[in-house]
Amino acid sequence: MRSERGAILGLVMVCIMAFTMLGLGAVYFSGAQSQAAQMRIASIQAFWAAEGGAQAGVYKLNDLINVHLRNYINNSTADNVKNFASSKVTSKDGIGWLIGSVVDGGTQLLTKTGSTATYAINSTSIGNGPTYQGTIVISQTVNPQTIVTNASWRFFYNYALQLTGTASGVKKKIQLSGVFTVNVQYDNFARYALFVNNNTLPDGTLVWFANSTTFSGPLQTNGQYNFWGKPVFYGEVTQHNSSANFYNNGHQVSLNSDHNGTIDVPTFSQGFVRGAATVDPSQSPIKEQDIIDQSTGKTKLNGNGTFVPNDGTKLIGGIYVNGNADNVLLGVDAQGQATYQITQGKTTSTITVNTANKTTTFNDGKTSKTYNGIPDGISHSGTILYVNGQITALSGTVQKDSAVTISTKNDILINNNIQYQQRTAAKGTPGTTGYVAATADGFNNMLGILSWEGNVRIPTSAPNNLNIDGIVMAPIGVFSVDNYNSGSPRGTVNILGGVISNYYGAFGTSDDGKTMKTGYGRNFSYDDRTLLGNIPPYFPGLNTFAAFTTDIRDQVAWQEGGF
Repeated sequence: MRSERGAILGLVMVCIMAFTMLGLGAVYFSGAQSQAAQMRIASIQAFWAAEGGAQAGVYKLNDLINVHLRNYINNSTADNVKNFASSKVTSKDGIGWLIGSVVDGGTQLLTKTGSTATYAINSTSIGNGPTYQGTIVISQTVNPQTIVTNASWRFFYNYALQLTGTASGVKKKIQLSGVFTVNVQYDNFARYALFVNNNTLPDGTLVWFANSTTFSGPLQTNGQYNFWGKPVFYGEVTQHNSSANFYNNGHQVSLNSDHNGTIDVPTFSQGFVRGAATVDPSQSPIKEQDIIDQSTGKTKLNGNGTFVPNDGTKLIGGIYVNGNADNVLLGVDAQGQATYQITQGKTTSTITVNTANKTTTFNDGKTSKTYNGIPDGISHSGTILYVNGQITALSGTVQKDSAVTISTKNDILINNNIQYQQRTAAKGTPGTTGYVAATADGFNNMLGILSWEGNVRIPTSAPNNLNIDGIVMAPIGVFSVDNYNSGSPRGTVNILGGVISNYYGAFGTSDDGKTMKTGYGRNFSYDDRTLLGNIPPYFPGLNTFAAFTTDIRDQVAWQEGGF
């Protein structure tokens, strides 16, 4: 019995030892698996911390370039911008220009590191857990360029956002890279949806923004606005005077306010600034003579007629018309080429521009000749057509690859639709829910219509519901409808672009601010491409500079590690 009990006790001890070893093994392997799991979790946390830091870095870079740089350029004197940009282009030092221009309150935000500009992203915690830190590195891709002497420059860069995420001692690296371009040029009147020196008719009659009024871009007047009911403004509205006029149920009142109780309550999505500085079109660095020089190639052209200045083989200017033009018709031929048909009396000249092959054919009905080059002036900034007189009829289609400015000494009469070949049409009815305005976003066609010493007019011969794509400017005149206060309602003038004029021209009349009694109603669709510097060629600008960039958040390349 004692022997059996001893054997049983020994067997129990063996089993206890075995189970103990198995338990210890299980604990060991469980701990190892737990540690591996924790490492995997830390690795994932570090990766996403780096990824989050990279995305934050993109927005920081956008803030540096599209906020701080643009504000610095916009608020600097014209001479300072010109001198600094010209010197850095001459020395091929785009990085030096960038460091000197990305400024906040006098402090440079970028640091020169070798041949690059850098910005440190300090260690940042995500909650109470992982962190990220890194560096923005900007380098010059090619030498900066002068586009127009003392007026426009272009700087080229690429960037790398190098971010490291850390969690529980585990590190992960991510790099985002891309390119961007900065254009510096004189700020331009084309960026306004509406600019008027005096917000009245030429005879001093007040013009009211009423319930039927909707604007989608920035507005500026050197006087004061007049509000009736509930007009809607989606862009910033600025005026020089401290007070605005309100209709007040027919009992006009002037208030330093953005509304008049519950009676006149405009909607200002981007604010209503009163007491703003005046903007003087006469101070534009681009003058009428500059447009003439670009059109003529600075050559003397004698006698009435239509000219494409040339040296016998290639063009040296734009399109110049001496005398009045009875009709200017823009078009696109069967081959997709831009055409400009200009009639003076019994003579019709047709200029056909092949933008792909860079050739121009001139045909006046008697002779036809093809020249190298396109009629884009001395500076090659876009097609320029100047009429040393009046255009009695203007209409047609702006070819999809053409940026054009049509400029005259005297009046321009838009007698029919003038539209971009490439555009996205409006959807729905203006002023109703779901309406989507027309747009030219993503397309290259652009038009400026400019009367230096006269008016831009819509004559009585124009059709109902007229469509005008382009930026219209009459710096000392008015853009208006002939006989706007007689006859029957004529529908709507749909404008995709903007209007700049000395006075606010009348288009029609209404008794209640909603329903047209005579003339046209207005439907303005702002061309927001102008905010990125896409403007008609040789268009008048302001005496200040602005910076425009490509979208930094487009076409970003991603890789793990890499630095």
